[in-house]
Amino acid sequence: MATVKIRITLQLVLLAYFVGLHPHSLQGQDLLHLARQVTGGPSLHPSKYPQLAKQARELEQQTSQQTAESKTDVLESKGVYDYQEHSPFSAEQWAVLETSESQQPVNRQCVIDPSDPTSSVCHILFDWGWQSLADNQGDLLSFKINPIVPLRLCGQTFLLDIAAPVQSHADLTGLGGFSGLGDTRWKTSWVIPSRRRFLRSIAPTMEAIAPTGDAARGLGGGQWVWMPNTLFALQPSRNLSIYPTLRYLQADNLATDLVPELPCLPAANGGVFGTSDIRAFHTEIPFVFHLQNAGLDWVGVTPDLFQNLKSDGTSTFSMKYDAGIQLTNSCYCIMEAWHPVSSGTSNDFTFNVKLDYYPSRLRPRKLFRKFGLR
Repeated sequence: MATVKIRITLQLVLLAYFVGLHPHSLQGQDLLHLARQVTGGPSLHPSKYPQLAKQARELEQQTSQQTAESKTDVLESKGVYDYQEHSPFSAEQWAVLETSESQQPVNRQCVIDPSDPTSSVCHILFDWGWQSLADNQGDLLSFKINPIVPLRLCGQTFLLDIAAPVQSHADLTGLGGFSGLGDTRWKTSWVIPSRRRFLRSIAPTMEAIAPTGDAARGLGGGQWVWMPNTLFALQPSRNLSIYPTLRYLQADNLATDLVPELPCLPAANGGVFGTSDIRAFHTEIPFVFHLQNAGLDWVGVTPDLFQNLKSDGTSTFSMKYDAGIQLTNSCYCIMEAWHPVSSGTSNDFTFNVKLDYYPSRLRPRKLFRKFGLR
């Protein structure tokens, strides 16, 4: 326990040097951000602030007696290079930190938030989906395994997300039913934390759908879909999170009716096997409401707008609703439903049930650090 406290204290002092705080009063938001950066999440009990502050102050006095060379060695061991001397905490700053108000301990379970697309905890989604195509053209059933793996590279956090449909069944008008591999969706996100009041992080993302399914049998769109986008994680209040996403889509000769990953796509001319070129902007704004003392842990409402930039200028508007509930310490159940508001969409209704599993709850954290995972 003592070793853990010393390590956390050392990280707190090193971070203070690294960010280069100058002699001015620390704001409460700065203190909270500093504590969360040290612990990797909102798991530090605010009641421990005074104790950590006193230990950090004593450690700073000891560190000030060391040579500059020894300081550089310690910082480089923590992954901080090109160190330059900054002003230490002033007496006023230490006083603010040491006298911060004690609060009730925060439950460590708040680190895991299945409703947060920028969550840096390793987990796996098992997804069962049903999509009813427009104009009674048939149904698409799918089962996907979707691992989401965080990686720490050069001090930055990246999320690797792959949705692989290991089984897909199409029951389409004039074709019948087929089973097989569907299209695979993958994305890589760079999560950039923010110190602004309502902005938690920004996540530039490269996302694509690979045509791994057989389009001739109704198991995929038949073409690559490229979707660079940027996500903003906003926290306007304690129980409300907003995740607006701005996305650009590009594809040629895509069978839009056969891409279950994108229910917002417009229906192509020529029926279920009709194709169209996509050059479009796509905006979705999930509003997530965190509930307390309720049957559900959260509910979400997502307006979804698609605007094609091609000559036809097709646009669609859909709504998505989702809800989640914790089943065990490591499993959550998520339900999603999509329905079009405007006409011209490729689907009439989409419903997904997901089982969100967090293996990090059952395995030692050292195993994940060994492979660079949080």
